[in-house]
Amino acid sequence: MGCCLLSVGLFLSPRLVVFILYLQDYINRAYETSFWPFMGFLFMPWTTVAYAYCVNECGGVHGTGVLWIILAVMADLGTDGSAANENGKAKEKEN
Repeated sequence: MGCCLLSVGLFLSPRLVVFILYLQDYINRAYETSFWPFMGFLFMPWTTVAYAYCVNECGGVHGTGVLWIILAVMADLGTDGSAANENGKAKEKEN
């Protein structure tokens, strides 16, 4: 049940899921320092969650874990790119 709720939450608000997993110490078990999870929270939340999943559940980034990381990077770049595109369109309408 908890996994399903986190999956749905990841689609709605990935940064909220990163914060919840950080509070539950799931993120801290995957990363040695707090710097990379913080950077992931700001810039690449999908990749942060995918990496933490691979390290905690699969024992590292290998096999299907590589696929999860690639999909997460594509999702992060896609959401950042679409937000930048919409922001650029809004600035063009102002002028």
